[in-house]
Amino acid sequence: MTASGEHPPQSWAFLGVGDPFQVVHDEQRGLLAVAGTPTHGRATPVAVYDSRSFTRRALVRSRFPVHALASTLGARCSQ
Repeated sequence: MTASGEHPPQSWAFLGVGDPFQVVHDEQRGLLAVAGTPTHGRATPVAVYDSRSFTRRALVRSRFPVHALASTLGARCSQ
């Protein structure tokens, strides 16, 4: 993972997903995907952020635990 010129705030609380459990940085798209810590009986938050400005692009709450994250950029098929 390559760090951008800007740094996130002092704590990870700005992410809104609790403690980060899984993190994936897609350098080509400039995106950062973060899955929060799973809690018993609650949905697991998964969010996507701009890796330069840390602006949230998407947030979903999975009813299933998140065990892995991956960028699918390389899996695209050209037509």
